[in-house]
Amino acid sequence: QISDLKRQLNITGVLSVVFLLAILGGNVFLLMSSYSNIKDSEKSENYLTLSDIHNCLFSLLDGTRKLQLESDADLYIDVSQEISNIELHVGMLQETYSFLKQIKNEKCNLHSYLVADQIQVYEYLSSAPRYVNVLDFVQSILVNCEELISKRQQNLPTKQNEVFIQKNLLSGGPDYLKKILHLFEDCEMAQVEQLSLNILPWIVVEISAIGLCLLVLVFYITRVDTMFKKLWKSLMKHTRFNIHNHTQKLLQRLSMIHENQEVKPEFEPKFKTKKKVRFTEKCKFLKVVILVCGLCLVYTSSFVFLIETLSVNQLVYEKSILKKNTRLRYLSKELSFWTRESILSNTDSSIEVFLQDNLFFSYPQLEFNSVRESITSNLNDILFSMLHENVSDGIKDIFFSKRNSWKVFSHGLYKGIQMIATESQNLVSSNKLEMEVLYEFDKSVYYLDELLNQVFQSLQREISEKLDFYFNIFIWTTVLYSLVVFGVLLVLFLPLIKKEKLLMKHILKLLKLFERNKT
Repeated sequence: QISDLKRQLNITGVLSVVFLLAILGGNVFLLMSSYSNIKDSEKSENYLTLSDIHNCLFSLLDGTRKLQLESDADLYIDVSQEISNIELHVGMLQETYSFLKQIKNEKCNLHSYLVADQIQVYEYLSSAPRYVNVLDFVQSILVNCEELISKRQQNLPTKQNEVFIQKNLLSGGPDYLKKILHLFEDCEMAQVEQLSLNILPWIVVEISAIGLCLLVLVFYITRVDTMFKKLWKSLMKHTRFNIHNHTQKLLQRLSMIHENQEVKPEFEPKFKTKKKVRFTEKCKFLKVVILVCGLCLVYTSSFVFLIETLSVNQLVYEKSILKKNTRLRYLSKELSFWTRESILSNTDSSIEVFLQDNLFFSYPQLEFNSVRESITSNLNDILFSMLHENVSDGIKDIFFSKRNSWKVFSHGLYKGIQMIATESQNLVSSNKLEMEVLYEFDKSVYYLDELLNQVFQSLQREISEKLDFYFNIFIWTTVLYSLVVFGVLLVLFLPLIKKEKLLMKHILKLLKLFERNKT
C-alpha cells in the first residue's frame, strides 16, 4: 500500500506539472494563431493595388484629355508636364499590373474578379464592344498610352489613341474596378470582424481541456485520499494488535507472580479513534488545484478574448479610415476632370463633341454633382470617425493642423478637401473658363494625391505599431501569469506532496516496528 500510495502521489505531482505546461502551451498557441491571423488581415496590398490602378487610369484619362485640349487657346496646357505625368502613371500602372498578374487564389475571390470578362472595350470608330477581363483591359490601356507617347515624340497623329483611351476610361472599365474595390472592401472588413469569433472554438477547446485536467487531478487526489484511509486503518489494526499482545504478556506475568490468585483479564482488544482520519491535506490539495485551474480559466476566457477583441476593433477602425481616404484620392481626380468638362460642356472643346456618340457617361454636370456628393459624404464619414474613435495625434495632425504646404492645405487636409469641393462648385456655377484658377485648382488636386499617400503610410504604420503593442502586452501578461501559476504550483502544491511523502515514511517506519515486535 505504501508503494502504491507513493506512486499515486508521484503521478499527481507529475500530472499537475504536465497539465500546467499543456495549458500554458495552449495559451501560447492561441496567442500565436491569433496574432498571425490579425497580421495577415492587416495587409492591404491587394486593396491598395486595385485603388492604385483606378487612380492611375483616371490620371491617364485626365492627362490624355489635356493633351488633346492643347490646341484650345483658352486653356493653359503644359504639354511637357502632362507627358511626364502620363509616363509616370504608365510606369506605376505597369508595376501594379505585374502585381495583379501574380495574384492566385487570393481571399475574397479577387482572382476570379480579375479574370472575368466583364469590361466592355470599344475600338476606334466602333460602337460594338468586346468583353475583356481587368488584366486585358489594363494591358490595352498601357499599350495605347505607350503608343501615344511614342507618336508624340515623333510628331505623329495621336487621335486614334486618344479616342480609345478616353472612350474606354469613361465607359464601364473604371466602374467595374470600383465595384471590385467595394466588394473586396466589404469582404475584407467582414473577415476582419470575424476574427474575434474564429478564435472562440479554440477558447472553448482550451477551457474544456482545463476542465478535463481539473477532473483528472481531483480523481487522483480522491484516490490518494482513499488509499491513505486504508493505510491508516491498517496502521490502527496493527496498533490494536500490538497493544493486545503486550497486555496478554503483562497478564501472564501477573499470573506467574500470583500463582494462588486467579487473575481474569478484563481487557477487550477494542480500540477506536475518536474521529475519522482522512487524507490530511486533501482540502488543501483541492483548493490549490482549483486555484490554478481557475487562474488558467480566467486568463483564457477573458484576457485572450479581450486582446483579440481590442486588436480586431482597432484593425477594423484603421482599415475603414484607410479605405475612406483611398476613395478620396480617386474621387478628387474625378472631381477635377468633371469640373473642367462641366465648364467646357457648352463649348466646341466639349468631350462629347470629341467623342461624337456619347455612350459612356451622363451629362458632365450630373457626373460632377455625383462625384462632389461622394466626396462630401466620404469626408463627413472621416470626420465622424476622427471625433468618435481613438485616433493617433499624428493622423489628427495631418487632417486638422496648420502647416506650411500648398495654399489650400495650409489649414490641414480636411479643410483643404472642403475648400477643393467648394471651389469646384464655384467654378462650375460661374461657367467661366478662368485659365489660371482652373490650373491652380488642378494642381491642388494632384498635391492632394501626395498628402493622401502620406496618410496611407501613417495609417499602415499606426496599424502595425498598435497591433505589435497589443501583442507585447499579451506576451508580458502571459509571462507574468505563467510565473504566478508556476509559483502557486511550486510554493503550495508540490510541497504538499512532499509533506505527504514524509508522512508515508513515518507510517512505514511504524509498520516495520510493529512487524519486528510481532516476530
